[in-house]
Amino acid sequence: MEMVNNRAKILYIFFLWKPLLKFFLKGEETVEGLISFWIPFLKLLNSPEVDKIVALIFVNKKLCPTKRFVIPTKYSNKLLIYPIYFNGNFKSISFVLLKLPYAIYKGIYLILKYKINKIYGHGTIGALAGVLSLFTGVPNIRRLYGMSRAKSDFHLPKWQFFLKHPTTYLSLSLKAEAIIMTNDGSWGDKFFSKFGNRKSKFLFLFNGVEKNLESHIKKPKNIELPQQYISYIARIDRFKRQHLAIKAFSFLKSSQQNDFPHLVILGPISDEGYYRELITLCKTLDLENKVHFISALPWEEALFVLKKSKITLILYELSTLSNVFLESLVLQVPIIAINANNSFSSIPKDIYFEVKETPQLIADRIMKLLNDESLAKEMTEKGKKFVDQYFLSWEERARIELEILLN
Repeated sequence: MEMVNNRAKILYIFFLWKPLLKFFLKGEETVEGLISFWIPFLKLLNSPEVDKIVALIFVNKKLCPTKRFVIPTKYSNKLLIYPIYFNGNFKSISFVLLKLPYAIYKGIYLILKYKINKIYGHGTIGALAGVLSLFTGVPNIRRLYGMSRAKSDFHLPKWQFFLKHPTTYLSLSLKAEAIIMTNDGSWGDKFFSKFGNRKSKFLFLFNGVEKNLESHIKKPKNIELPQQYISYIARIDRFKRQHLAIKAFSFLKSSQQNDFPHLVILGPISDEGYYRELITLCKTLDLENKVHFISALPWEEALFVLKKSKITLILYELSTLSNVFLESLVLQVPIIAINANNSFSSIPKDIYFEVKETPQLIADRIMKLLNDESLAKEMTEKGKKFVDQYFLSWEERARIELEILLN
């Protein structure tokens, strides 16, 4: 008699984000960011309760021209890769009309072929998980990482919002066993209240944080860091607003001559046009010797850059309650941040320096922290106690996802 295999067979739907390339294209068991995706994914790969993960990956041809996937050998029997290639914006209505029908066909084929018993959709492209559930009856769970890209259009009526953000709308409105939304300050709870399906269980969770970060830190190879520097760790993207930091440094330059720290901007380039603007801005302000750009590093090496910095800046337009913010609290690195759209409503005011979108004020705050070590020490000690007390470890946070997915 053939034994019944009751272990999970998961169809995993996601976009091939740039920080994941080392794992999926080079076979390295590491990523350069997206810890909130990576840790639960890795735990599922290593879970004895999971029989197989069939990855239906949406791949932007511009980001990934190669069609050769190379994953770590240890996962070759458990992880199967099925890419869907596309050009342009996968969140547009044209993408929905042209690519979604093929993606539905492909998804149904994989569900039948591998006897899939759970569908897990990530990001707004995870809306496909809800569509496939409608066709096959296989339960789906969706994981959303905030609503930062759509936040400015929250006021739109449903039909207009759908036309402008079709995959985002579907990722909220289609029925799911559960929708897990990151509480990153981008109104995920409000979006679900307005556009979400009332039959879906909604979990609005903070990111986890690795409480023992020190043990993960690795010194980067072949990168020479300045003696004293301030860090800005985020992908190069217009809404991350690295230009505010550069403009603040122009005020430091005028007031301090050469006696001020360097600025290290670390992150993958998501917006080439904005990156060129930042380079031009550095030249215009004569800061080429003070501002250093480092492309994406493995997470462990990025932690080294963060830990060694005198201060870290978080001046994003949206989603300011980020992994970098939480990791800075754990590593006791002083934080200067913009409280965009009241993102820090649940964060005590005395564990970071709040600033407005004014380069002069940012520069003043930088100098105040640099000149008052006792203030910086008091702030970081309070921040460490706060995050230890009120935030789950990534181990605990990932367990919530796995329990929902595997039960």
